[in-house]
Amino acid sequence: MDLTAPGNAPGDLQPRSVAAHAKGQVPEAAVEAIFRRAADEEVLWRGKPEFFRLAASAFHTNSVAVYFAVLAVIGLVSDGWASALTVAVMGLAAVLVLMAIAFFCARNSAYVITNHRLVMLIGIAVEKRISVPLKHVQSANLRMRSKGHGDIAFELKADHRLGYLLLWPHVRPLRLGRPQPLLRAVPEAETLAAMIAEACAKFSPIERPAKAATQASSQAGQPDLGGATA
Repeated sequence: MDLTAPGNAPGDLQPRSVAAHAKGQVPEAAVEAIFRRAADEEVLWRGKPEFFRLAASAFHTNSVAVYFAVLAVIGLVSDGWASALTVAVMGLAAVLVLMAIAFFCARNSAYVITNHRLVMLIGIAVEKRISVPLKHVQSANLRMRSKGHGDIAFELKADHRLGYLLLWPHVRPLRLGRPQPLLRAVPEAETLAAMIAEACAKFSPIERPAKAATQASSQAGQPDLGGATA
């Protein structure tokens, strides 16, 4: 399924031939299989979600585990070991199911940032290839996770929208009215957010993560633009 943003021809996205790659990396050959680049288009970054952090942030595996652990303790106190063991088995099954979904979600996802657009290859059962021109991006919002990983949400201008369910789980939670494409659990997120801000700023002024904006303004001798984080 192609979901091509205005300003891109539907034919510029090619069928996927991307296998699983470790440590959030997508090889150059896989990028070429995802889409055809324009003559002046340069790939700035390519990557994919990190499995364990995707499971925790998008599928809430840690929260589910804690929830069932509390229920198991309550069952142990009130009804004994049999009840606690039953709840623990149910909790383990629930976490394993969520981890499996997260694994296939991470395995079948790829993100590419060029100097013109964001390309997302997502979907487990149904492949979706989404291309968003950077000129339609109003702000790039960063939420840091553990060990340098983070989520980067793309707030789009009012005249450009994408479907929430079609993007999920690669979408900022609860923004149903104006869904925001989300790069989930990407490594070196702070550096990546700064790079995205610079790329988008070539088309129009953009809100930046505060640290990135400060660094850019000090280098250019310009006032700090400020920024927003998720």
